[in-house]
Amino acid sequence: MNHRHEIRPDLAQGIDRKVLATLRARFLQLSQGRLWRAREGLSSRQQQVLTLLPLLLHINHPGLPGYVSGTTPAGIAGFEPDLGALVEAQRLTRAFTYRPQRDDAPRPLLGLYLIGSLGTLAQAEQSDMDVWVCHRTDLDGGALAELRRKCQALEDWAATQGADAHLFLIDSAGFARGERTGTLSSDDCGHTQHYLLLDEFYRTAIWLAGQTPVWWLVPVYEEDRYQAYVQALLDKRFIHPHEHFDLGHLARIPPKEFVGAGLWQLYKGLESPYKSLLKLLLTEAYASDHPALRCLSLDFKAAVHANRLDLDELDPYVMVYRRIEHYLLRRGETRRLELVRRSLYFKVNQKLGSAEQGRSGWQRSLLRRLTEQWGWDERTLRLLDSRSQWKVGQVLQSRRELVMELNHAYRFLARYARDSTADSHAEQRDLDVLGRRLYAAFERRAGKIEVINPGIAPDLAEDALTLAHSPDRQAPGSHHWTLYPGNLTVHAWPAATPIKRNHELVELLTWAHRNGVIDSSTRLTLHPGINDLNERTLSDVLDCLRQHLPLPLPAISDTDLLQPSVANEVLLLVNVGGDPLHPDRASQVPMTSPRLDALDNAGALEQWVLSLDRLTLNSWNEVLVQRYDGVGALAQCLHDLHEARTQDRRRPRVNVRCFCDPHAETLEHRLAALLDSLGLG
Repeated sequence: MNHRHEIRPDLAQGIDRKVLATLRARFLQLSQGRLWRAREGLSSRQQQVLTLLPLLLHINHPGLPGYVSGTTPAGIAGFEPDLGALVEAQRLTRAFTYRPQRDDAPRPLLGLYLIGSLGTLAQAEQSDMDVWVCHRTDLDGGALAELRRKCQALEDWAATQGADAHLFLIDSAGFARGERTGTLSSDDCGHTQHYLLLDEFYRTAIWLAGQTPVWWLVPVYEEDRYQAYVQALLDKRFIHPHEHFDLGHLARIPPKEFVGAGLWQLYKGLESPYKSLLKLLLTEAYASDHPALRCLSLDFKAAVHANRLDLDELDPYVMVYRRIEHYLLRRGETRRLELVRRSLYFKVNQKLGSAEQGRSGWQRSLLRRLTEQWGWDERTLRLLDSRSQWKVGQVLQSRRELVMELNHAYRFLARYARDSTADSHAEQRDLDVLGRRLYAAFERRAGKIEVINPGIAPDLAEDALTLAHSPDRQAPGSHHWTLYPGNLTVHAWPAATPIKRNHELVELLTWAHRNGVIDSSTRLTLHPGINDLNERTLSDVLDCLRQHLPLPLPAISDTDLLQPSVANEVLLLVNVGGDPLHPDRASQVPMTSPRLDALDNAGALEQWVLSLDRLTLNSWNEVLVQRYDGVGALAQCLHDLHEARTQDRRRPRVNVRCFCDPHAETLEHRLAALLDSLGLG
């Protein structure tokens, strides 16, 4: 657009209603363009919801969705339904007849706005329909309760139409004062964020009905004098108080909001890192520019005042990406920028590889232009498009990048909270909890089962796997277990690319179970080598893991994370892959030893225990595996259990499972009794 059409509404130089009307019309033009884009991505039934919402909030009719009573607050300022809405209402009930409200009495509802990802590059089939219902501040408690019931009824009706709608009541005057009575979006992060939520509203909101924000009319260079400028517009009667509502300005954002927003996004990023990365990096960019910060909504407003109304360039997600891109290029952090680009590509979820050629749509066209600017080739697009089929190798590579980014974000937030005025006891507690969540999720140490798929790929399960026991070429005289993809013959697996190796069988199987690589439908081919393991025992071990380590694990509480981790569950697996009466093991059991069912002490039982694998699930949801093998295995395991019990002062649940037919049940019983007698069971 040509800058000749830029409007600078300077009070000193004189402005008139025509200038302000032109500015308002530009914002509404953009809003209508975004609304068209939003509707294009909705089903016909979801479009019906969007069409009818203003009318259903404007009236109370017993034959229409959302009806509570005839006295429920209804009526949107300045709203008159169009023919399309009236036709849709009459389809729902033929008894409906619209009667315009002719009086000039103030309406209880000031405006209706759609916020979030609808109408943006990131709109998807599962996108929420978040609607702000802005109301007068003088509604009493009874009236608000009725209005909430109506909004809930409308949400329930929308759900029957396939729309995940959320209607949030907004007291505009109270919001401008920083007062909040609850969550204000389906992705809300709590009461600690006001200005960042307002920033998101101003740059994503789509006008559906009612008054418009007076913020639209205040030039960016007057943001510091916002209240005085608005008052001058009112005093000079350039605007009518019943045409606009006020949610406040964005001249300054307190540093504590960046910490709160970063903590929230980082917390969500532990489960869905790609989804949270854009907002996490935007928060970092904002915080780094503070106090000389100019937030994106001000860039948006400046563009509209300058008559730059390109829907693509003013798309909220494009604006977020451009700000992050500028921030990271300025710092020379191209690796992080590539990760951001991948996150945006996954967020948009429009596959552009050759297999998807021929499909059209504005989102695909815009995303295609972006990927061309990034220099992505067909190979990159095919790799990203196949994300739903990613298995362990690709997931591990992506995990390394994401863990590095999440750790960077945590260090940035901790440093920012310490160095700015944002530091507080509550935020320090949140940082402590988050630091321990990161440690529990990603810290690597001996015996800890690494969780490799924090929301990177939807499913790592393999249809078929081969488990082989073979000599370790790097450690002569020792053997290891290896998992391979597919059903491989004894001649094929040595040349295949492994999924994972481990010297200990139970640790390898626990890793495969914990990460969903093996599930109940996976077909396993076993090549046991010199080990005694058979397919029945292998199946029993996996069933045992599913029983005692059911997935997903329950969520960890903040209270648990603020305390040192302690063992909650202990599972002892005895003689996996070894039978004390197997011909090759017979020499280890003295001929004069008493019968197994007569044993009642550790020393006597010791000779029947060739190996022990101790699996521990602790209060931080860490799974740890420790192997005890050979002479003294049972004694060492009992010693370690006693030490852990003494240190934690907490008695975990201990289960014993044995794998040495026909003695398994008897040995389980004797070991359980021994643990009880020692206070360890």
